[in-house]
Amino acid sequence: MTRPRSDFGETRTDAPFRLKRRLWASIELDDNYEGVKKALDDGTPVDSKDEDGRTPLVYVLRYRKKNWPRVAGLLISRAADVRLKCGKGKHKETALDILIQINDEEALDVIEQYVTGVLTA
Repeated sequence: MTRPRSDFGETRTDAPFRLKRRLWASIELDDNYEGVKKALDDGTPVDSKDEDGRTPLVYVLRYRKKNWPRVAGLLISRAADVRLKCGKGKHKETALDILIQINDEEALDVIEQYVTGVLTA
């Protein structure tokens, strides 16, 4: 009997799948900073893609929920790849593409503080 496979490529009972689900659940839940931090601390790869081929950083920047600057800063401080192409088909984008489009000085300042190490993850 074979176990059902997830969109992430692992079986639904594998530890990597559970870690990725915890990370994505925290991101989809209004960018829950503490949940994202815990998932990363527990070993979830920072660039784990979802079923649509997006990384957590691309998702956070694209949808900009409640705590997005802080969560984006955390992901960047944990070495999220801002140049990794994400998505499916012809419409692939990078986190850097989205960052360039964002016109929110205050939010970009928060992200920059994480990048320069002023805030700690």
